[in-house]
Amino acid sequence: MRILDLTESLNDPLNYTWKQKTSSEWYGEFVAEDNSNVVFSATQLGEGWEISWLRDNISSRIKTDPSVARRILATVNAMIADFITAERPETIFVALTSPDQTKMNIYHRILNKLGYTGYLEDDEEVLEQYDLDTDYTWYIFN
Repeated sequence: MRILDLTESLNDPLNYTWKQKTSSEWYGEFVAEDNSNVVFSATQLGEGWEISWLRDNISSRIKTDPSVARRILATVNAMIADFITAERPETIFVALTSPDQTKMNIYHRILNKLGYTGYLEDDEEVLEQYDLDTDYTWYIFN
C-alpha cells in the first residue's frame, strides 16, 4: 500500500514555471506548499547534461512534512520528465557535494522510471574525460 501511495503522489505535481529552455540549459522553479522555493536546472556538459534541484528558505535541521515532501518530489519528477522528453539526453550527470544517499535514491528512482541506469563514478580519469570536477561525488546515468 505504501508503494502505491508513493506512485500516486508522484502523479500530483505542483504548478511550475520554466524560466529558460534552450539547447544548452533548462531552468525552472516552483513554490512548495511550505513556501520554500525549489529550482530545477539542467545544463549541457560536454556529451551529456548535468541535472540538479535545490530547495531554499528551509533549514536542513527542520524536518519536512511528508505531504510537502511528496509534492516536491512529484514536481521535480514532472520537470525531469519534461526535460528528458524534449532533449532525450544519452548521458545525465548528477553531482553531490557530499554522499547524500536519500537524494541519490530519489534521482535513481526518477531516472530509472524514465529508462536510465545510474552508477557512482569515482575514477578520476573517467571524470576528467567527461570534464567533471573531481571535488564532487558524481553519478552517471545512461
